[in-house]
Order: sequence, then structure tokens, then C-alpha cells
Amino acid sequence: MQGLRAAGDTGLYDTIGAAYDQMQKAWKPNAQNMLVVMTDGKNEDESGLSLEQLLDKLKASARADRPLPILAIAVGPKADATALEQITKVTGGRTFLERNDVSAIQQIILAFAGRVS
Repeated sequence: MQGLRAAGDTGLYDTIGAAYDQMQKAWKPNAQNMLVVMTDGKNEDESGLSLEQLLDKLKASARADRPLPILAIAVGPKADATALEQITKVTGGRTFLERNDVSAIQQIILAFAGRVS
């Protein structure tokens, strides 16, 4: 998209935390409930949630009777796959690392959706 430029100071952990809260509110029985996060970077917001705070928040929010796994797709060489793996593990989700073939992302999402249902 022309005109869009990355500004830095990415609040990845705040974004994941807020999206998880929103998806919990929108959770529906008999539906495919999951949060998909795709990033080519890492958390850069020093004033937002730390990784430990996000993990604690997710652990406290998770409900066995309303599963909401996070599917994280780390794209490119700067994506923080290590942090994403910790985040997705807490929710019963999974992290996929795709350094080169961005076209594989569709297959990743479809494969994960089939595993969850």
C-alpha cells in the first residue's frame, strides 16, 4: 500500500494483549475461535507490557471451557519468533516461522485451523 510507512516503537505485546481480550469477549461456541498474529518485528514499546506481564495476563485470562489459541506467524529475519513461541504456548497455540516464502502463509493458517477444529 502506498503511503503507509512503519513508524517503529511497535507495541506488539500490548497489541496481542488487547486483541486477546477482544477475542475473548467475541468468543462463540461451535465456532473456530483463534487469534492470528502476523509480525515481521519485535516488541519495541518500552512503556507498554513486558513479555512477562503479557504471559501472566494470558495465563490469568485463559479458560479451559473457552479455548482461544494464538496462532503467530513470524515473517522475515527480524521477527521475534522466540517471544512469539512463549506467547502461543501459554494459549495452546503455535508459532510458525516463515523467513522467505510469504506465499506459504495461507497454507499455515489453513493447516492450523484444521488442527484446532
